[in-house]
Amino acid sequence: MNVSVLNTCLLKLSNRLQGALGEKGLSYIALRSTEGKLLGNATDRAMMIYSHCECKTIESGTCFVPAKLFCDVVRELPSGEIHLKSTKTSLLLSAAAQTKFAINIPLLQGLEWKEEERFSEQGSTAHLQTAKLLYMFNQVKFCILNESPRNYGTVGFLHKPNTKTIRLVGTDGFRLSYSEMQGEFPKEFLRKGVCLPRKMLNELQRVCQEGGETIAVTLNSLQTMLKVEIDGYCSFMLLSSLKYPKYQNVLPSVLSHKVKLPCQPVQKALRRVMLAADKSHSLQISFLEEYIRFFSKTSGSTEGHEEVKID
Repeated sequence: MNVSVLNTCLLKLSNRLQGALGEKGLSYIALRSTEGKLLGNATDRAMMIYSHCECKTIESGTCFVPAKLFCDVVRELPSGEIHLKSTKTSLLLSAAAQTKFAINIPLLQGLEWKEEERFSEQGSTAHLQTAKLLYMFNQVKFCILNESPRNYGTVGFLHKPNTKTIRLVGTDGFRLSYSEMQGEFPKEFLRKGVCLPRKMLNELQRVCQEGGETIAVTLNSLQTMLKVEIDGYCSFMLLSSLKYPKYQNVLPSVLSHKVKLPCQPVQKALRRVMLAADKSHSLQISFLEEYIRFFSKTSGSTEGHEEVKID
């Protein structure tokens, strides 16, 4: 392999691949150069990510590098054009635009390039708006834990409560949150609900934060794998086999109190009041005639309260 690529493009490729790197010290990144394109691949037991960027190809080839060392080097590369040239035992990264820099990275042997999974299902791809999907993640992820004694507490449940709505649900057994997106969705998309592990949600959130307008999401026929695509990026994610509990049973059929509150004033009020809370972070909420009252206190004498006017 012998290519030249801009450092910004190489950094973007490296950042995209890191979602599939668990223990970076034991992981590797596969690089392959073709005519005008540098491809990267990273995989673990639950996720496989492919990304590519434009490059000047002098010689095509494939090599495998230690993930942590390669990512650390790419983050510190000087600006401008970077030259990558592989031998039988190492990959040389060099730059000569503003400073003469070079580093040799040892190659890993005995590995093979992993081809993309085949997704031939028709009518199971939805093009979702990234802004709305990102909003759903932000509203639900605080209820989804990295580790939980309740197995459902580590996944988000994505399903269609009706044909024009998709809903993401998260609960840790104490709190429950859900957020919805309205739109036109293929009939076969999410015909059954799927459970998304937190690592998968983190990667989907990162993809949405890249700023594209939409992402293409495809489910295979067995509803066991999710494919996500944007320009220059494709990932395959293994879904959790967990059966999500019937969360609808804990939702109240009638809401006795429903008020509208200004978002930013409430956030600021809560930050101030919670300064008086102890490690339990307990908060008392009272509904008054024209105000909602927040109150907290420690086991000592520190107390805080504030009232916010109801619209």
